[in-house]
Amino acid sequence: MKWIKSIAVVMMLISSLAVFAQPQKSDPESRARNYQNEEVRTYVRENVIPVLLVQRQKLELLISDQDQEKIAELRAWHHKHAGNTRPSPKSRTNIREEVRPLMETYGETIKQLLEEINDQRETWRADLRELHQNRPDTALSRRGHDKASRRSPEKEMVRFLLMDPEGKAAKDSSSGAVFPNPAQSRVNIKFDQAQRGIVTVALLDRTGSVQDLIAHEVMDRGNHKIEYDVTPLSPGLYFIQIMSDQGSEEFKLVRK
Repeated sequence: MKWIKSIAVVMMLISSLAVFAQPQKSDPESRARNYQNEEVRTYVRENVIPVLLVQRQKLELLISDQDQEKIAELRAWHHKHAGNTRPSPKSRTNIREEVRPLMETYGETIKQLLEEINDQRETWRADLRELHQNRPDTALSRRGHDKASRRSPEKEMVRFLLMDPEGKAAKDSSSGAVFPNPAQSRVNIKFDQAQRGIVTVALLDRTGSVQDLIAHEVMDRGNHKIEYDVTPLSPGLYFIQIMSDQGSEEFKLVRK
């Protein structure tokens, strides 16, 4: 079966990300590599991740609840072992067994979703190639670009499957939360108030237009939770916007 060979790339993914978890060294080559990695990470964070998240959220709508749980476990396993260049044989066997049926089920859909953004992906490749070529240390630049160019389509698909559709950075930057997410019936909107004041909670569509005013009232300092019915909403991507004297923040909401 064609997917069996491709599942092995999961372990290559773990190894390739391990360099980011290593302590910084003082030699010139390490300093140049760290600088280059930061440039690449910044470009990916600002240009690549937002587009991939939109596509990944489309996939999330098609994934069963049971498979979502499996993928979440695999994602947690990946974060736990990202700095370990030699996961145990038992761990490698387990993740291969878990990923194989998922890729058999969703592999074709993932391929189609990535094909939808082929133009953007070509632009990313060209921009990243230029970043590497513009590095003062051409040997390091060429080595980094060659490594990225060798990434197989199967490896990209596995990385795509294991992406957090909510975006890890967005969740880590706020004390608020929207759960369960994706949702079919009701969601809980949780947030904190540093002081008493007027709070506005609104539902936005993917264009930023207000679809519903969930709350607009004076709230006391402390933790708050609002229950919201999403059954009238069409399946798709939305945003929960919370505004107060403290500022404004948004949370992605996927109506399944």
